[in-house]
Amino acid sequence: MQENRQPLTDRQSAIYTYIRRYIRMRGHSPSVREIADAVGLRSTASTHAQLEKLEKKGYIRREATKARAIEVLDEKLIPSDTSTFTLHVHDDGMVKAGILNGDMVVVAEQHTANDGDIVVAVVDGADMVRIYHEEDGDVSLQPMNDEMEPVVDKEIQILGKVIAVGRIYE
Repeated sequence: MQENRQPLTDRQSAIYTYIRRYIRMRGHSPSVREIADAVGLRSTASTHAQLEKLEKKGYIRREATKARAIEVLDEKLIPSDTSTFTLHVHDDGMVKAGILNGDMVVVAEQHTANDGDIVVAVVDGADMVRIYHEEDGDVSLQPMNDEMEPVVDKEIQILGKVIAVGRIYE
């Protein structure tokens, strides 16, 4: 990873932001066609060219032989001035995001969140890992599990944003 990466053009920034958000929401990278559609490019060739530039600038890494194999490279995983804590996940609410019951999450302590962030929140005295969603002033916690319902119309206390996930195999 590079300390001083080159700045992005507006188009590259839009692509980079889309990729980061997509991965955060779905747990895997988008297809080249999905990226093209999201940022208004008409051809996948143009999208490939932009992805190549992002890779050369050190923002992403791709595996050419695999589809949906884009990895976002962050300069620092955990900024040195960030207070963090760990939490064992105790339900299956985020399985489609690759966060499983029994996993350990590293959480950057903060009491606010942006739409789409994976957060640790307390609702009715129970902690949970969910996707924070805000629309028209209404807040909900969205699971990534088709068998679970979102948490709405409850008092939600944000404890922090999930920044890493770990799993121990015995």
